Amino acid sequence: MKNLKKIREKSNLSQAQLAKMLNLTQQTICKYEKGTAEASFSTLTHMSNIFSIPISFLVNDNLDFNDLNKYNMSDSEQEKLLLAYFRNLTPDSKNNLLNLCKELSLRAISGKKR
Repeated sequence: MKNLKKIREKSNLSQAQLAKMLNLTQQTICKYEKGTAEASFSTLTHMSNIFSIPISFLVNDNLDFNDLNKYNMSDSEQEKLLLAYFRNLTPDSKNNLLNLCKELSLRAISGKKR
């Protein structure tokens, strides 16, 4: 699953962060990326949901990684990804992110009024 490493890094996630999201160890993620262990179907499904990509990109290293750009995430897929990231944050980081979201929302609302 060499594409897993590319996808994980593109998403700015460490092996440890992804492992936490999947309730696995960092060592297990490392083994998946090196091809020395295979993920279960439920783990593949969970990873597919986290990254909003087809399972085929995780299991088929022959697929062109650049083709991922063809997949546009829907709002609900983006929301799932944001929630997954949010769950890994510290309480302080969660508060900072909520304040940032509030500020961006207020800017968007005031921009629509112009």
